Amino acid sequence: MKKRSPYFFAGLLILIGAVLFLIGYLTSTANQPNPEALQEKDIVEFLIDDDMRLGNEKAEIVIVEFSDFQCPFCRAFWLKTLPQLKQDIEEGEVLFVYRDLPLPFHPAAYTAAEAVECADDKGLGWALHDKIFEEQAKRGEGTIMIKDEEIMQWVKELCAEEKIEMQVCADIEECVRSRKYKEEVKKDMDAAMLMGAQGTPTFIIINRKTKEYEVINGAQPYIVFKQKIRILKGER
Repeated sequence: MKKRSPYFFAGLLILIGAVLFLIGYLTSTANQPNPEALQEKDIVEFLIDDDMRLGNEKAEIVIVEFSDFQCPFCRAFWLKTLPQLKQDIEEGEVLFVYRDLPLPFHPAAYTAAEAVECADDKGLGWALHDKIFEEQAKRGEGTIMIKDEEIMQWVKELCAEEKIEMQVCADIEECVRSRKYKEEVKKDMDAAMLMGAQGTPTFIIINRKTKEYEVINGAQPYIVFKQKIRILKGER
């Protein structure tokens, strides 16, 4: 009998996880209210919540990303599209909000999400966000199988690179161990489900004034985001 490669079993586990996620998603959202059930005056606040953000807090356009740190498509967005969007962010045209949607078949994604929440307490949330994607990008394309221990090592490396006091690093590690932000991450996941997210990354682009919004699924190119922004601003 031909011996199976370890990659075969890893792929099989990912496939099983994907099926279980889909079943869980369909079951959990069957009785959930849809986005239209949210009062219009609440939807912007609901989407922004208290999560990490970049840009002008009063920007007319808000982009909310629901993302998974082990998702290769999320990494592709971070690598290719986000740098282009940062021009709009820096010019004050867009407020960009990051929210968590760790998928169950990415075993380290939940820990990564919690670690970034903990790092954000110390003003290092975006730095660790970038570090986690960067370290995986060094290993190639596709889903990179990482362990919780590697995430904690990246926290230490980040502290060294940024010349941060080691006590700050220790505080982040303790925060992760205590699972301080377990429920915060769960709240993001619930919000994603309510908005109809079916995978990662999912983007909700909303006009703060009109409350109208558009959805983008997957790691789309910058031009797709610009088109949606123009539509929401009435610049068809």
